Amino acid sequence: MIACLLLPGCGTTDRLWPVAGTVAFADGRPLAGGVIELKPVANVGRSARGAVGADGRFSLDTAGRRGVGAGRYRVAIVPQLVVGHEPHGPGVAPRFTRFETSGLEVEIPSGGIADLTLTIESGR
Repeated sequence: MIACLLLPGCGTTDRLWPVAGTVAFADGRPLAGGVIELKPVANVGRSARGAVGADGRFSLDTAGRRGVGAGRYRVAIVPQLVVGHEPHGPGVAPRFTRFETSGLEVEIPSGGIADLTLTIESGR
């Protein structure tokens, strides 16, 4: 039991809140596929991620569990890559693929967010 108390996240009962929404380009077109990743700003807590559907909708999980802990997060968006094919539609501007350069941050409140909207720019 003592060893478990010394490991980060081991035995914690951190509450996860449901977070879902859409990611779209500035002109309103949805991002069709990819992954949304959240990383805690203070580097305390766990990262979250979720797949983006063809309609731009996503929901987030943390360590295989549905939801995200309350707090402030940096956001990165990894576009869907299809090996051997050109991506359909415009690509994501490269700055959005890194936490350090995306400029996107979100505050997840206790209770979660049902309609988080992330707006990005096209890379071409």
